[in-house]
Amino acid sequence: MTASLHTNKPLHSAPAASFSARSGARSATVITLLALSLSLGACASRPTHQQVGTVAGAVVGGATGSVLFGSTLGTVAGAAAGALAGSELTKHRR
Repeated sequence: MTASLHTNKPLHSAPAASFSARSGARSATVITLLALSLSLGACASRPTHQQVGTVAGAVVGGATGSVLFGSTLGTVAGAAAGALAGSELTKHRR
């Protein structure tokens, strides 16, 4: 018997899905952090304590939401909740 050199298998097969849900959450977190960083850079004057608290809360909330829920929705919801909490906690601070 001789071995056949021709097979029906492709030489390179592409994966069915190139991104997993985990990498999607990481991408959303990176995009959120980048957007928040750019929005702070766009301020013409020094940010207020409330603005800093809002951004810090959004970053911490987004990271927490991503870790706890592992989805884009969890990241966005965490960022929104964190921004609200950060804003309220620093509202009256001078």
